[in-house]
Amino acid sequence: METVKISWLLLAMSLVAIPAAAQSIGSGTVVYGGSPDDGWAFTVSVPAGWNFDCCNRAKDFDANLLVFPAGWDGQNLDHVMVLMVWPTERADVDSDWQADADDYFAQYPGLTSITYQAQVKDAACLSSTYFGADSVSDYVAFCDPGADWNYRFAWSMSVRGDRVDTAAEDAFRETVRDTMPLHMHIQASPR
Repeated sequence: METVKISWLLLAMSLVAIPAAAQSIGSGTVVYGGSPDDGWAFTVSVPAGWNFDCCNRAKDFDANLLVFPAGWDGQNLDHVMVLMVWPTERADVDSDWQADADDYFAQYPGLTSITYQAQVKDAACLSSTYFGADSVSDYVAFCDPGADWNYRFAWSMSVRGDRVDTAAEDAFRETVRDTMPLHMHIQASPR
């Protein structure tokens, strides 16, 4: 488990001020949210040629974090990865995934899909790719960081086009794989 020491005052101000925030680290970010008593945090690596946003455009899409290709217009969600974090409500991540799949198939009849286990360190994940007649491929991954957390998270991305965009698919899988839940202990810093 990774332990991160964070100043209590800084953390409390950050978590109360905005629902999700991020701090840049190398080719990625730390994104966090929740409350001081029950918060969450992840490190997210961003693939080369991609950028991220937690606090401007992400709010417009009710997302905790967006990861998008360089040159994104800020409007169209084609090729944009969306991170959503929510409080644990169902028995397990498979139930979260199944509820989403049921809704998706009801909303878009005629879809085909493949389902697979996504490899994420410190989290159990189930992922699917949906293919529609509208030439849109939707990638989703639902993850549970474990019993110590009161939150689960999911990544999604839609890609338009008649042919599979393997570069975008690889970037999505890389981002999901490299999302790491942080197990933190809040500790006051010495003055």
